[in-house]
Amino acid sequence: MANLRVRAEAYAFRQLVEHLQANTDVQNIDMMNLSGFCRNCLSKWLCAGAREHGADMSYDEACEDVYGMPYPEWKKKHQTPATAEQLELFKKTHDRHSKHEQPQQRQQQPASPPPKTANAPVSSNVCCQEAPESQAPPETAYGGAAVPLTLSVLTVSDRASRGEYQDESGPAIQDAVRVFAQKTGVFAVTVEHTAIVADDQPAIEARLKEWADTGRSNLIVTTGGTGLSQRDVTPEATARVLHRAVPGIPETLRAESAKFVPLAVLSRAVAGVRHRCLIVNLPGRPKAVRECLNTLLPLLPHALAELSKPTVSLVADDQPAIEARLKEWADSGRSNLIVTTGGTGLSQRDVTPEATARVLHRAVPGIPETLRAESATFVPLAVLSRAVAGVRHRCLIVNQPGRPKAVRECLNTLLPARLGRALKTDVGRLPRTFYQYRVSVL
Repeated sequence: MANLRVRAEAYAFRQLVEHLQANTDVQNIDMMNLSGFCRNCLSKWLCAGAREHGADMSYDEACEDVYGMPYPEWKKKHQTPATAEQLELFKKTHDRHSKHEQPQQRQQQPASPPPKTANAPVSSNVCCQEAPESQAPPETAYGGAAVPLTLSVLTVSDRASRGEYQDESGPAIQDAVRVFAQKTGVFAVTVEHTAIVADDQPAIEARLKEWADTGRSNLIVTTGGTGLSQRDVTPEATARVLHRAVPGIPETLRAESAKFVPLAVLSRAVAGVRHRCLIVNLPGRPKAVRECLNTLLPLLPHALAELSKPTVSLVADDQPAIEARLKEWADSGRSNLIVTTGGTGLSQRDVTPEATARVLHRAVPGIPETLRAESATFVPLAVLSRAVAGVRHRCLIVNQPGRPKAVRECLNTLLPARLGRALKTDVGRLPRTFYQYRVSVL
């Protein structure tokens, strides 16, 4: 319910912004005189809110989101000189405008809204203040030793490859990783490769294979080519070279970015593992790159530590054995639900998703997507789960994590409504209030 309320509030904010963008004849000074806030107030609220939730958004970037263009451009196109009457009213309504402490006082304690009284007008708490100082990206919960991070950055752009404009996104990735490492101490960073290639699928594939197969890079980040145009082929190139997909990473990046830019859901970015190297697609615009990295970077220490673990021969994590057991149980017709637990992480021996995917007749991607999203509310690293779900004959097969606590959290989301509806569809006509579970656990 809380999540729905946040979405509703975000929708209301977007509608307000769209209304203001459509009515450029409404001047900021008129808004201040009437209501005590203006477009600049909205920009600063957006900036402060983004930083409170871990997104390192600048005031200029927030202004561009609110105004629909850079603020100086909007002023040139739409702002008119204030009249004497407007300026006089601005002075008379000053008590309604934001109140704030002097700069030296703000260094001692944060500014707070003025106290509300029964008849006093409520004033904005940001309009006359400087935009808040940029904060560091959120610290990771990783508690181990610094993880070696050997970074390679691939910029995918026809125009940048021809030298028609300077690549800004590739350097932005390097800078963000270095700053995060410096502030958190969780990475020992080395930049191994950087390159710019055209939007050409074979060229992208070849460069990704070259960098991942040498074993010198454990993280490759691409920027660009994730949209809907005919030339945007980075996701296809990446998917062809991956050994194992990690869908939770792009799902999370899209969801977090869409809180600020709804069109972020149109990104087709993918992520996954080739050998011991994590490959992640990011968008092409520098601003979007920085927003995605605010979400991605705290996940990387755990992910790269998992990839670096030595391979241990364990009979339990054997793909043919898992496939054989799933087929046996599903094909017998005695189970309509098989739940696996364990083997959904990033280590070399975590092969449960691959085994499950090979035996499924139809995938049901919404189940693992929902489980990752709900679990990540409490444990952000849940987005690294590679769990899958789907149907074989009339049996629903669902991967769960290996830890008992994580299993219980996932089952709280999965049972009973979602799973009940799925099983009702697959096992035939059952009474509306009755769900028949014939469960096998692997």
